[in-house]
Amino acid sequence: MSDQSFCPMRSRVLGIDELKIIGQYRAMITNVERKTVFDIRPSRAKAELMPYFRDLRDKDSVEWVAMDMYHVYRQVVRATGNPPINQSSEK
Repeated sequence: MSDQSFCPMRSRVLGIDELKIIGQYRAMITNVERKTVFDIRPSRAKAELMPYFRDLRDKDSVEWVAMDMYHVYRQVVRATGNPPINQSSEK
């Protein structure tokens, strides 16, 4: 049975983190408010993430991006015109 109301990208708070699968780091994109993972990218490299975030569907609904201290995430979010960053190391 399909849940018609499920829309993983309609999130005000986007989360970016990494996880290691079979020895490779991969970027995990989450809907923080719904506590769901909606994508795992093949890598966390800037070259992989730039086109992904540039073409991200429904990114206008995102108000905040939460991430860890990995510098590539901040660079990608800023370069692709996404919303304010909430990063643990930012002062």
